[in-house]
Amino acid sequence: MQRLLSFFVSAGLWGIGLMTGGLAAYVFAAYEHIAGHSLSAFVWITLAVALFMVGAFLAWDEEFKKARLAGNPELLIEYEKRAMQVAAPVLVIRNLGGGNAYRVKIRDMKSGNAVAVFNEVMYLEDKQTCQPTANFTNFTLPTPFFPDNFVIFLRAAEGNPGVMESLEHELSPQRIKIIVDYYNISDMRFTAEFEIRSTYAWEEARAFLVRREFNPKRWGEK
Repeated sequence: MQRLLSFFVSAGLWGIGLMTGGLAAYVFAAYEHIAGHSLSAFVWITLAVALFMVGAFLAWDEEFKKARLAGNPELLIEYEKRAMQVAAPVLVIRNLGGGNAYRVKIRDMKSGNAVAVFNEVMYLEDKQTCQPTANFTNFTLPTPFFPDNFVIFLRAAEGNPGVMESLEHELSPQRIKIIVDYYNISDMRFTAEFEIRSTYAWEEARAFLVRREFNPKRWGEK
């Protein structure tokens, strides 16, 4: 009820401002002077309704712009393997700030014949982090732990290569794309693209930001 009252007040103030603005007042005064009589009550009511509707749109547009500026979360994918590191690196999504992020989801990733379907993170608060997980298809899980399985998944070779092809793929540097979609509080969609870049034999690996952009498609749109 309070929000509804605030809406009527904002819309009314915009409407009154339009009605009493310099241009509108000049037009009404000029008409009455030329016609020789005042505007009828019907005309005033019609104008008031029309201006209230215009005011309602302007009030909504003002709040829309405020919400857009207030809700601009920046997400970062973190994935780093250092030289001589034994433990598998952990995949992390970090909210750098700009507002809370909602329905955060890494797009499906393919490596060889295997596919990783990531689980959606419903809510990632401003300045917080999370560790996303995925379900794998066409991939035998070698361990019970996602970080270990994920690094093996990333290093999988395409198709059914022979021994030499597998070894060459294992040793060569790689670039693996990761794309994450997320929404702000106003259901505006953002897309960020990253690359995991590995050195020779996966001695080191790290995620880098490629681009981040506003996606005009909202939740539920293809």
